[in-house]
Amino acid sequence: MANSMEILSQTHQPLLPHTVSTPQHPVVMATSSLTSKDKLLESCEKALKDQPPLLKRSFVSIAGGEGEVREGNVFRVMQWNILAQALSQADDSFVRCPPAALNWDVRKFRILEEILTYDSDVLCFQEVDHYHDFLEPALKSLGYRGLFYPKPDSPALYCPNNNGPDGCALFFKKEKFSLVDADGIVLSSRGFETNQVALFAKLQFSDPSTGSAKPFVVGVTHLKARKGWERLRSEQGKDLLKQTQKFSGKGTPVVLCGDFNAEPTEHVYSVMSQSKMKLNSAYKSLSDDKTSEPVYTTWTVRTDGEWRQTLDYIFFSKDKFQVETCLEIPPEELVGETRLPSHTYPSDHLSLVCDFKQI
Repeated sequence: MANSMEILSQTHQPLLPHTVSTPQHPVVMATSSLTSKDKLLESCEKALKDQPPLLKRSFVSIAGGEGEVREGNVFRVMQWNILAQALSQADDSFVRCPPAALNWDVRKFRILEEILTYDSDVLCFQEVDHYHDFLEPALKSLGYRGLFYPKPDSPALYCPNNNGPDGCALFFKKEKFSLVDADGIVLSSRGFETNQVALFAKLQFSDPSTGSAKPFVVGVTHLKARKGWERLRSEQGKDLLKQTQKFSGKGTPVVLCGDFNAEPTEHVYSVMSQSKMKLNSAYKSLSDDKTSEPVYTTWTVRTDGEWRQTLDYIFFSKDKFQVETCLEIPPEELVGETRLPSHTYPSDHLSLVCDFKQI
């Protein structure tokens, strides 16, 4: 795809003109001298020395996976809506969250701490509005390559002191994978473009011992939020599948991550799970019957009430991948009374982390 790599590394022009503020606090860890996980963790520890510990979770073995052993064609994927900084302090109205927990000079290190803790091979993020000045330079120093695709008319641009548009980002370890192809799209509904996007990367294992492993596609998306938009989300889901098939080609294994802003009872969930692409949801593996989603992936208290919902998913080709492990969903007592976000967790959405084995 001509120029696709260049396109995905740049911030698109929004539909309406807005003033983008210059970041006042550069990310100290983006310097070339910080090139290891240990040094980045030291930066986090120093910045967070007065904060309580990060919410801790453990991996659950699903099919004999060992959590920390990822050899050959086993790889780890993180799905996470990291919460756009501009939205966190403007539109989201987290009434129980202490304002200090939303300070970017603290929160950016807590986000990085969560990423470093689980050391995923592929990272799929939504609501990224600090890609160029934070995520990309920090993760590049760890050996990741990143792609970014902003929303055409990001709501972050309407917030005071914003850092530019938010969008989807996808990172992968260059040591583990080579990039075969990439593309970003604006999702459509009945032939008309919406304000939501998706980002795709086709990856090939670099390890010669995985010579029989096929290239696979990873996709990340963020569908329209809020009640009343169920039909639009359904149409966006249909377009997502159509565009995934178009990009991946016949028979290519697929992992699709996203904040779908939809409970499992909503139609777009059926669109995904009952499609001809034979997709399953990885986190159903944590349930006793292997058919139920977690009780929640986000838990917030806003001005309009308390919301405990399951909105985030990792869908995968069930005939091409096996789920080895999943990161547990924390119990209520660990989430705490302030719910999410908080001093112990930087986003209103929990990260989902899975180990997959290509079969």
